[in-house]
Amino acid sequence: MTVLQAIVPAADVLIAGERFGVIRDAFIARGIPAISCDQVESQAPGPHIVGDWTPVINSKIWRLIIIHPTCTKVTVSGNGTYAAGHPRHAEPLQSAAEIAALWHLVKSQSLRAALENPVGVLPTLTDMGRPRGKNGFTFQPHEHGADASKLTCVWVHGLPALRPTAYIGPRLVCCGKTLPDSVGRHGCPNCGGDNEPRPRWANQTDSGQNKLGPTADPTVRQMARAETYPGVAAAMADQWGPLLADAAQADFHNLLKTGGQ
Repeated sequence: MTVLQAIVPAADVLIAGERFGVIRDAFIARGIPAISCDQVESQAPGPHIVGDWTPVINSKIWRLIIIHPTCTKVTVSGNGTYAAGHPRHAEPLQSAAEIAALWHLVKSQSLRAALENPVGVLPTLTDMGRPRGKNGFTFQPHEHGADASKLTCVWVHGLPALRPTAYIGPRLVCCGKTLPDSVGRHGCPNCGGDNEPRPRWANQTDSGQNKLGPTADPTVRQMARAETYPGVAAAMADQWGPLLADAAQADFHNLLKTGGQ
């Protein structure tokens, strides 16, 4: 019996599409058995399966599955390439259909589930609906201790919305310049407060663009933006973890220590 063959039956939580281990390790740190799965190796040591998610999802009824489908073709930032009327419009249609099918599978194989994706076209191209009410929610990383802005959608099954945990305020930009804290919201020396200043966080330029510019290999930028902020992972583990039964946790940690022997 391999380590992974032993750990999968004992794990309560599956994080699919995570190669950084941030969410997985947040649950494990709180004594909740978790495993991650992706097409590539984990960048952090820990229980991880390399390969297709589907067999792992189908392997059992999980207490919680959190999935991060590839979002490139279904985000609003891709409209310039994939919107209706463009030659590649068929690609987001296919991608959205695949994500919706995956979401239905996940809900059938888990007691509770969450699907995370940036703001995009999933509500209009699928039957998933908008992430609001019992169907889901949106959050900002600056609601969970990160000096960053990235509005993110989460569809849920049997889970509540995450409550904000630690708000980080923005800098204020007016007339192309960051306002000193001492001048207040309406103390712009250029307009005298006539213009409304714009909130900007550390990952944004003054114009509101993400500071991570294009790279020769687009996947480098994609991966840099895909990693979950630690505060968000902690909120998931702290707020969703107590909803899970604690059976098999001791066995899971024993398997980690013994290598499945």
